[in-house]
Amino acid sequence: MRVGSRALSLVIVIVGAAAIFACSSSSEAPASSSTKPASTGTNTPPTDAGATDAADDSSGQFAPPPPPCTTIDYSDWSACHFLGTQTRTVVSSAPPGCYATGLVLKQSCTFTPPSDGPGLYDAYCSDCHGNSKKGKSASAIQSAINNNTGGMSVLSSLTPEQIALIAAAP
Repeated sequence: MRVGSRALSLVIVIVGAAAIFACSSSSEAPASSSTKPASTGTNTPPTDAGATDAADDSSGQFAPPPPPCTTIDYSDWSACHFLGTQTRTVVSSAPPGCYATGLVLKQSCTFTPPSDGPGLYDAYCSDCHGNSKKGKSASAIQSAINNNTGGMSVLSSLTPEQIALIAAAP
């Protein structure tokens, strides 16, 4: 069964009256030009013995599970989000079709609010609204925050001055 970029294979082998189950999982990522060695401790092969058993591919043939990744290439960290986190993605891995565990795709950071309207809009609004809400009045923004419109109460820490700057942002 394939879900997003993760695949899970389940093999049932019947031996006498007992059934043996084996699972394996894999991640796939798009290609990129640079790599980082997996020796940084971010990739750990599975420890359950069943993960090394053969898996049934779509043709009905048995195939070995994918190998562990030896290199992982990450994107740059995103800007620090106002909730104090930043993220990155896996842009490539080697060998092709390998699996990786223990990936570090999110970390804490210290957010420093911008002091200008466009920067405040980008930091607080653009993740959800893109550019579609630029030009809204300060009172409309404050009302949306107060009424938790679309979950906007998370922005209740914005000052009236910051809201005015966001409203005036080009």
